[in-house]
Amino acid sequence: SSSASLSLGLAILNPERIANVKSGAARENAADFRLTAAERVVIRDVKRSYFEALKQEQLLSVSERQLEARRQDFEVTEQRYRIAAASRSDLLGAQIDLSDAELRVLDAEDALSRALRQLQVTMGVPVTNTDPGAVELVDVDRVPDAGPLDADGLVSNALLANPNLLALEQDRKAASNDLWSAKATYLPRIDVGYTFGRSKEIGRDESLIDFTPANTSDGFVISGSWNLFSGFSRKRQTAQADQQRRQATAQLTAQQLQLEKDVRDLVKELKRRAQRLTILERNVQLAGERLELAREQYRLGSIPYFNLQQAIDRLTLSEQSLFQERYDYLIGWANLEEKVGGDLGS
Repeated sequence: SSSASLSLGLAILNPERIANVKSGAARENAADFRLTAAERVVIRDVKRSYFEALKQEQLLSVSERQLEARRQDFEVTEQRYRIAAASRSDLLGAQIDLSDAELRVLDAEDALSRALRQLQVTMGVPVTNTDPGAVELVDVDRVPDAGPLDADGLVSNALLANPNLLALEQDRKAASNDLWSAKATYLPRIDVGYTFGRSKEIGRDESLIDFTPANTSDGFVISGSWNLFSGFSRKRQTAQADQQRRQATAQLTAQQLQLEKDVRDLVKELKRRAQRLTILERNVQLAGERLELAREQYRLGSIPYFNLQQAIDRLTLSEQSLFQERYDYLIGWANLEEKVGGDLGS
């Protein structure tokens, strides 16, 4: 005998499958949002590493300028010592200050090299020559203004567009669909099907393959099933799904509160740092004028070396504080952009 059959089936009532499809779609969306969040983190980390390298480069420049100033002051002190206008103590103090300045330059060069290596690692490129001067860094044209920042508006934008929150929202939807899928196991299932078959009895001398058999049959089938009791596995599955849904909801709420706090803290921090930058820029200008005056007075012998030393240290400290504040401000700005999303004007 030879026979062939074709069967088609369709579940017209299978809520468990529908819920699983929706749950899978939600998890796929969550994965896409987490990819976007990871991209934001990469952008933030590269900016932070770059600004840190710029900061260390500027601090190295400050140390080098201080070293050059110490050399000049040592030469002046040495000349004044030869004509008995300066004491042996002043000369020794100038030598010690010169040696300390050389040590600070070495430390600043090492800090810059480490910052450049970290930048290359963050960018995902091989770590090459990171000696000072081997890598050219381009400074930012301007520091963005924190004055127009509106904390309420930024919080609203962050809550609507932050990819981490969107991913958690999709996780919550997936958990809700999982709960519905668990509950759907209590419902009946209905399937429909259609069957078409052909067959033929053949003799010994006839071909086994026949595309036009004499007997044909078809049928339409509707079947239903309802699992009334299967132990307590469905109850346990439903309870676990409900627990996951509650956890996803709680995690979403906690992340929303944390994000709002972070955005408001960053806005407040940037506004405070903007005020500090203005003050530090003024201090650097005043300290520079004071040093020029003190250096001229020291050449004329009207002030001791100790006063000149204080003026140099004050300018160095002011410049270091300015550059640290400037690039910490830019790092904070990059952190805010990562939380809110988009370019805020940097």
